Amino acid sequence: MLKKRRRKRRPKKQKMEVGMELLLLLKMNHQNLFLMNQKRIKELQEIRTMKRTLRDLGLLPMKTPRLILMLQKR
Repeated sequence: MLKKRRRKRRPKKQKMEVGMELLLLLKMNHQNLFLMNQKRIKELQEIRTMKRTLRDLGLLPMKTPRLILMLQKR
Protein backbone atom coordinates (compact mmCIF):
# COMPACT_ATOMS: atom_id res chain seq x y z
CA MET A 1 0.00 0.00 0.00
CA LEU A 2 1.27 3.47 -0.92
CA LYS A 3 1.93 5.96 1.85
CA LYS A 4 0.44 9.43 1.53
CA ARG A 5 3.05 12.12 1.24
CA ARG A 6 2.69 14.79 3.84
CA ARG A 7 3.19 18.37 2.78
CA LYS A 8 5.81 20.22 4.73
CA ARG A 9 4.26 23.25 6.31
CA ARG A 10 6.20 26.44 6.63
CA PRO A 11 6.52 27.62 10.20
CA LYS A 12 3.94 30.28 11.07
CA LYS A 13 6.59 32.50 12.62
CA GLN A 14 8.04 33.22 9.17
CA LYS A 15 4.65 34.37 7.88
CA MET A 16 4.29 36.68 10.85
CA GLU A 17 7.68 38.30 10.18
CA VAL A 18 6.79 38.92 6.55
CA GLY A 19 3.50 40.43 7.71
CA MET A 20 5.31 42.77 10.08
CA GLU A 21 7.70 43.87 7.33
CA LEU A 22 4.74 44.59 5.06
CA LEU A 23 3.06 46.56 7.82
CA LEU A 24 6.22 48.57 8.36
CA LEU A 25 6.48 49.26 4.63
CA LEU A 26 2.85 50.35 4.52
CA LYS A 27 3.39 52.56 7.54
CA MET A 28 6.46 54.17 5.96
CA ASN A 29 4.57 54.72 2.72
CA HIS A 30 1.68 56.27 4.65
CA GLN A 31 4.06 58.60 6.50
CA ASN A 32 5.73 59.62 3.23
CA LEU A 33 2.36 60.35 1.64
CA PHE A 34 1.35 62.34 4.71
CA LEU A 35 4.56 64.38 4.62
CA MET A 36 4.27 65.01 0.88
CA ASN A 37 0.69 66.17 1.41
CA GLN A 38 1.76 68.51 4.22
CA LYS A 39 4.46 69.97 1.97
CA ARG A 40 1.94 70.51 -0.84
CA ILE A 41 -0.49 72.24 1.54
CA LYS A 42 2.31 74.49 2.79
CA GLU A 43 3.28 75.43 -0.78
CA LEU A 44 -0.34 76.18 -1.64
CA GLN A 45 -0.59 78.43 1.41
CA GLU A 46 2.61 80.20 0.40
CA ILE A 47 1.24 80.82 -3.09
CA ARG A 48 -1.97 82.13 -1.55
CA THR A 49 -0.08 84.59 0.65
CA MET A 50 2.08 85.62 -2.32
CA LYS A 51 -1.06 86.28 -4.34
CA ARG A 52 -2.50 88.30 -1.49
CA THR A 53 0.61 90.49 -1.20
CA LEU A 54 0.73 90.92 -4.97
CA ARG A 55 -2.92 91.97 -4.96
CA ASP A 56 -2.13 94.48 -2.24
CA LEU A 57 0.72 95.82 -4.38
CA GLY A 58 -1.49 95.84 -7.48
CA LEU A 59 0.60 93.29 -9.41
CA LEU A 60 -1.91 90.41 -9.53
CA PRO A 61 -2.27 90.18 -13.36
CA MET A 62 0.71 87.76 -13.24
CA LYS A 63 -0.36 84.20 -13.99
CA THR A 64 -0.20 81.52 -11.27
CA PRO A 65 2.27 79.18 -13.09
CA ARG A 66 4.80 81.99 -13.18
CA LEU A 67 4.20 82.51 -9.46
CA ILE A 68 4.94 78.85 -8.84
CA LEU A 69 8.15 79.13 -10.88
CA MET A 70 9.16 82.14 -8.82
CA LEU A 71 8.56 80.15 -5.63
CA GLN A 72 10.66 77.25 -6.91
CA LYS A 73 13.56 79.53 -7.82
CA ARG A 74 13.67 80.95 -4.28
